[in-house]
Amino acid sequence: MTQARIYGTRAISAVRLPNYTSFYGFRTNITAAAKGVFGQTEILLGTPFPGTIIMGANRPRPPRGRILSSGISSYIDRDSYGSTEIQVIDRGIGQIVPRQSTKSIRVEASYYTAQYAWDMPLWQHARIQGDLAGLGVTPVTGTNNNDAYLGIDFAWTSAAGTGGARQPNRAQKVMEPAGDVTRFTVTKTFTSTPFTGTLPDGWTLIEGSPWI
Repeated sequence: MTQARIYGTRAISAVRLPNYTSFYGFRTNITAAAKGVFGQTEILLGTPFPGTIIMGANRPRPPRGRILSSGISSYIDRDSYGSTEIQVIDRGIGQIVPRQSTKSIRVEASYYTAQYAWDMPLWQHARIQGDLAGLGVTPVTGTNNNDAYLGIDFAWTSAAGTGGARQPNRAQKVMEPAGDVTRFTVTKTFTSTPFTGTLPDGWTLIEGSPWI
């Protein structure tokens, strides 16, 4: 027996965060009128988009609100924060901050007009530290964290080519453990997307896969 569809097809919408030039993207099935109240921009698949939409990020995350007249809830664009039509029900999660623990350090690499951030294990950071600048990887600081996201699935942008969506690039290097010429290991890390420079010696670029 065919099960009835409870929810409509989820389209991609996007909102802006304070101080960010990129967009936070997500799937939703709310009405066009509700999107207007929340200030959301609807993204049409296959249509060129001049900015960068980040999908799947877990930090930062915009606040959510509920439209008082209809009860519909969704993410709020920064220009709609003060709307009298919306009750804020979740304040979201603020932008990422520098972080270093006994096990990892927070770093980032450019991802179109945004920044792809992740926590790199300290053992790996120490091992490839001399190559990080050439890979486009830098520590997250209090001055370069605008447009930085953690937990990205993919970016949606016309700059990504056919399909408009692409996962971040990686780079890999076969490394010989110190003092042992019989064993080799492969080290991988994220790198700039797109990558336009010259990789440090021994590194190979693994381009991010188009997101289907």
